[in-house]
Amino acid sequence: MSDKVYVLEFCQIKWFLIFGYLAAFTFDSMLKLSFDIYFAPSLTVLLLLFWTSQLTCKTHLFTAFLIGIFTDTAMNTPLGSHALIFILLVFFMLRIRLSFKSYPAWQQAITIGLYLTFAQVLSWVIFEPVLPNSQLISFWLVPWVSAILWPFLYKTMLTLSHRAMFD
Repeated sequence: MSDKVYVLEFCQIKWFLIFGYLAAFTFDSMLKLSFDIYFAPSLTVLLLLFWTSQLTCKTHLFTAFLIGIFTDTAMNTPLGSHALIFILLVFFMLRIRLSFKSYPAWQQAITIGLYLTFAQVLSWVIFEPVLPNSQLISFWLVPWVSAILWPFLYKTMLTLSHRAMFD
């Protein structure tokens, strides 16, 4: 039994990566601005964490900054606030990304849940949201919904990126 080891290179999947970020950002904006679904996780952040763990030749800090600025612009929040949160998430992922790839799916999901709980705490401190009790529960469920979705997103993105790389 042998497992194939692939090293993803940015030059091989750059268009897949860019269109993935664009689709995820559009989807996130639709959910937050049009439908007011508060428990839906940010697919853009999940993709950012996925690509940070997979593409080891880049640091992704500038990407996190740009995505944060775009999010601030779309959500009409103070400029740089989401960028700060995203940069901190990417920094923490950079610290463990080599070992993160070898974690089992459940351990990766727990790590993502903890990181996004930290992001929710920062969001709570920076934006000071005043939420009714019904939205308060869904606000704190976001990281754990993300943790539940992580194994599916991880496997799907890994399969799609390998297809984009080798086809």
